[in-house]
Amino acid sequence: MLIVEESLNDAEMLISVLRNAGHPVRATRAEDDEDVEKALDEEKFDLFICNTSLEIYPFSKAKEQIAASGKDLPLVALSEVEDSAKRNEMMEAGAVEMVSKSDLDNFRLVIEREFANLKNRRRLRQVEKSLKETEKRCRSLLDSSRDSIAYIHEGMHIYANK
Repeated sequence: MLIVEESLNDAEMLISVLRNAGHPVRATRAEDDEDVEKALDEEKFDLFICNTSLEIYPFSKAKEQIAASGKDLPLVALSEVEDSAKRNEMMEAGAVEMVSKSDLDNFRLVIEREFANLKNRRRLRQVEKSLKETEKRCRSLLDSSRDSIAYIHEGMHIYANK
């Protein structure tokens, strides 16, 4: 998990909440865009948590750096207070959710949900890759057959080997 937060204590509090919930957490803390860029280049992360009130690191920069890295990395906005207007603004800016530091139970639930969503996306990509490989092998088998093979579905010609 990559955390952009000024306060080391707040970052440790968030990590502690997840560890107390039984999640093994390896976190890297960054303070500015150079730290984030270096971390994204060197390590693989499952989640990106960014404080929305940092002057040195604007929230929009987080989304830009994730896009530039080409990684599938959920971005969770972290706010000092609960504000629905700001939540909408952050979600329009690319956050999957905005959580308040004062509601740690919600923070835990959001992180668990986003991690589960990430695992599902990764599984889907793996299944799609396996499907493409299987289709390629089937097509190769059909193409290498000496017999004529045609695939017709509901009266429509779909495939025929040479």
